This record gives sequence, structure tokens and C-alpha cells, in this order.
Amino acid sequence: MAERSAGTIDWLTSMGNKWTDPPRVSGAEALPEYTAVTPTKARGHYTTGGGATLFKTLADAATARSISILYETPATELIADTERIVLGVKAVQMGVPVFIHARNGVVVATGGFNDNKELMRAYSPVQGFKAVSKGVPGLTGDGIRMAQALGADVRGMTEIVAAPSVRLPGAPGFRLSTASILVNERGRRFCSETVHYDVVAHAISRNRFVYAIFDEEQKAKGGNTVCSAFSRDLVSEINDGLVVVAPTLAELATTLHLESAAKLEDTVNEWNVCVDVKADPEFGRATGFGYVRMPPFYAVEVTGGMYDTNGGLKINSKTQVLDVSGAPIARLYAASPGSTGGVIGAIYPGSGSAVQVCLCLGRIAGKNAATETALV
Repeated sequence: MAERSAGTIDWLTSMGNKWTDPPRVSGAEALPEYTAVTPTKARGHYTTGGGATLFKTLADAATARSISILYETPATELIADTERIVLGVKAVQMGVPVFIHARNGVVVATGGFNDNKELMRAYSPVQGFKAVSKGVPGLTGDGIRMAQALGADVRGMTEIVAAPSVRLPGAPGFRLSTASILVNERGRRFCSETVHYDVVAHAISRNRFVYAIFDEEQKAKGGNTVCSAFSRDLVSEINDGLVVVAPTLAELATTLHLESAAKLEDTVNEWNVCVDVKADPEFGRATGFGYVRMPPFYAVEVTGGMYDTNGGLKINSKTQVLDVSGAPIARLYAASPGSTGGVIGAIYPGSGSAVQVCLCLGRIAGKNAATETALV
């Protein structure tokens, strides 16, 4: 991807895609915690009109080439001969099985498996299985399973794309307020709350339970500053028990069943000292300093929210799917962040990485599949 990313931009431009100007630093790279370590580069390319415009560029290109797209036709099985050469796919259309012949090859470009609890329990029992699924509905790992039936190997299956979240139906995600701190079951902070969302989510998963703690001053700014799905006055959230309120930190700790009220009080006092000096010696938090000192005090449980999985089929640089012995499965390719493993590691980099994976690997897979000997 590093070698081909610039070419991907040129390719999209040749199809008429327009870009905001100039390229800029994006995503996690812009956070102070990272700029202090590695100077950033203005390499983030943004499509004029956003994701819908980018997708329209690709859809229009497919239409111009008379490429047939079968909607509501889920693939159920990869068809291969006795020598394990992939010949096509079996699918279901309007309840009727259909068999689609692949002249040159098959490219798996499906999503991950965050909606498949069976696979989650098997591959990611700690982080993924416990996380709230916030991705596109219907991501059940079908492409991965179909390739595994032919002996395909997998990698990175324990990893997920995560972000701190509130367990609330329809909530788009947890947005940490400037005065919130995260504490675990011991009543202690365990990470910088403002680093990259996937880093925070991974840290959350290593604790039994986690709460965001904030005070009346923050609540007065609006509950939606704590979580974008909350009401401004938090009345309904408090009545439903989603947000816990107590007149003192000690009583809050007791209500939350923390191990020690004294430790929570110590944690908040230590944090307020950090706010005084605008520095966090223990965890290096560099932004969002706000006091937690005005009663009453509030807490909301925070968990890992899963947008997708990071693992999938093992591929080589040609995007050929490899079996458990490391050999390519003939005429089978994979080219999406949800169906391939090892392209994105334990932490999702952000900044449109998944879009780059789709575009870059898709081009490689398409070109290589097209060079396969055509079967009539």
C-alpha cells in the first residue's frame, strides 16, 4: 500500500474525482501525543463532497464499463474443482440457488464478522465478543468462512477496530468531554483518555468495567458534550439509570461498586492537580484539562464499541488467498479490510486507512485476477 497509495490518488483523479486542496494532516496524526514523537505530513486527501462523492466516482466507472452488479444476491459458497481451483460462487437470488461462473477468478471483498457472535467467541473472546457492535449490520464473516472451507489461512482475527462507547441503542459513540476522566473497577485512571480512540478502547478492554466521571460543571455544559447521543439535561438518562449521580465521590464509588471510595477520591484529587499545571505526568494526557470538583458527581459506564474487525484471510502481495501451508488457492483473491488479515495491525491507524485498503488491494486483485487464464 505504501508503494501504490499515490497511484491510487492518480487513478481516482483520472476518473473525475475532485479533491479538497491542499492535502492536510488528518486523524490521529494531528493529536499532540503523536506530533511530539513524529512530525506529521500533509498526506490526507479529502474528496470534495465526502464519501458519497467518492463512491459515486467508483459507481459511475462501473456503470460506464457495463459491469453487472447483483443486489440482494448473497453468496453462500465458493465452487472449486477437485484440484481446488476456484470456478465461481453459489448464491441465492429471490430464494433460488444460482451458480455464477468466474471466467478469470473470484475476489472476496466482504466486510468483517462483528455481527457473528460465534466467530467472535472463537477468535476475539476478550475484546470483540464483549464489545458493542457499532458497524454496518450484517457483517457476519461470510467471505472468510467460504474461503476457510477451501483451506484458507487467517491472521489477525483477534483484533477489532474499536472506540470508547456507551451501551445505548442508536448511540453513534462516546465522545469524551473536556472534564471527563476514565476509571476502572479500582477507581483509578489507566490511560490517557484523549489519545487515539482505538488505543483507549484497547485499554478499556483490559479492565473489568470502566466509568467516565464528570461533575456538575460539565453537566451544565450539556449532556451531549459527554456523549453525543445524550440529551442536554440528562434527565432521561439519569431516570433510566444510564447516568449515575451522587452528592459525593465516596457515595458515587459505593453506588458503582468500586473497590475503594478512597482511591476514587485520590484519583480525582490527583487529576485536579494535573489540571492546575496542565500536565499529566502518569499518562501523558496533553489536551482536555477540566476539573472534576463541583458536586454532584456523575458517572456513565464506558465500554468498547466495535466498528469492524481487523482480521481475515491471509494474502500475499498479489492479494492471492493463501492456504494453511502458505500456498495460493488458485484463482481466489481477497481485497478488503474486513476480509483480509495483516494489512491493518492491532491498532487501527485512522485517517481513512480502510478506504485505502479497499482501493489499493482492489486494484491489485482486479489486475491480477484479470490475467488469469479464462475458463469457458
